[in-house]
Amino acid sequence: DECLDLPDTCVSNSVCINTVGSYKCGGCKPGFLGNQTSGCFPRKSCSVLTFNPCDSNAHCTMERNGEVACRCNVGWAGNGHTCGVDTDIDGYPDRSLPCMDNDKHCKQDNCVVTPNSGQEDADNDGIGDQCDEDADGDGIKNVEDNCRLTPNKDQQNSDSDSFGDSCDNCPTVPNSDQKDTDNNGQGDACDQDIDGDGIPNVLDNCPRVPNPMQTDRDRDGVGDACDSCPELSNPMQTDVDNDLVGDVCDTNMDTDGDGHQDTRDNCPDIPNSSQLDSDNDGLGDDCDHDDDNDGVLDDFDNCRLIINPNQKDSDANGIGDVCENDFDNDAVMDLIDVCPESAEVTLTDFRAYQTVILDPEGDAQIDPNWVVLNQGMEIVQTMNSDPGLAVGYTAFNGV
Repeated sequence: DECLDLPDTCVSNSVCINTVGSYKCGGCKPGFLGNQTSGCFPRKSCSVLTFNPCDSNAHCTMERNGEVACRCNVGWAGNGHTCGVDTDIDGYPDRSLPCMDNDKHCKQDNCVVTPNSGQEDADNDGIGDQCDEDADGDGIKNVEDNCRLTPNKDQQNSDSDSFGDSCDNCPTVPNSDQKDTDNNGQGDACDQDIDGDGIPNVLDNCPRVPNPMQTDRDRDGVGDACDSCPELSNPMQTDVDNDLVGDVCDTNMDTDGDGHQDTRDNCPDIPNSSQLDSDNDGLGDDCDHDDDNDGVLDDFDNCRLIINPNQKDSDANGIGDVCENDFDNDAVMDLIDVCPESAEVTLTDFRAYQTVILDPEGDAQIDPNWVVLNQGMEIVQTMNSDPGLAVGYTAFNGV
């Protein structure tokens, strides 16, 4: 065991992995920051601070870059240095707070007892939409208004759905789901190019998936972008087990059990449900030893996801300059990035979701009805219903 026999095999405070006839140096041990090139140094912690910079109703945390941050405790809101009571636990205090930095979370909650993390206020009357009986200010109460957030005193509704013309993305075509695949403001029910790829639906071999090149390798009339077997002809797209792999190419072989068939898995021997491949080299990050393909192996790379062969680290904190505050280079700062090590996931967003009905036979109550707020970061079930789940489309690794 070289890790035991050779004490200086890897840099101090890092992980050494014994292998057959050799060894491998890994990342820094828990509580340490850095890599095999610059060394592993003790990570700053709140416990070593000489004073507590946080409000008495807040707690101290350390950001990825080693900076101190303060966050208000549950039931309190503010900037962390100043916190006030937050009755509805939506991140905004019941009363305005005298914060020096004018943080938006120090402003008074416009719905004190009704959660509304986005503070939406369609008519700008100071009362949040979630607790405003007439959210759009058109004189018609929400319960009777066919456009709850768009003023329309005439309540005109030219089709048979429940949406008034002023807020209906297909005013003359009934479409209760208001689905708009390409988000161009025109509902799928009346959009001649549903996916917005420039190819009309009648000519598009993937009408709901953008594919302007119309590539169809197996010439079965179904474009590769939406073909369950892009390399084998299957014009009917039959998929008996509903695993999204067509029957003609379904081997049902999944060695690592991550839900991806071996022939389509970019790490067939290592579970990686998300299939994250940061450098797009066909090899998933979980089995790729150089995730950014910059020639510096991950265990030695101070910016694992951003190309930086020079490994410049001006403050010698073990994190390269190019990824100091945005580790995955997705233009969303690590401070607010829900997945700071995946450029494919940035902020919580439930604007695109599917409902899974858990009691399809039950008719005692309605099926779940969801309302998505705060740019997708808040999802609310509006009334009691049969059991169901709202599931997003983003694939994550096991947690």
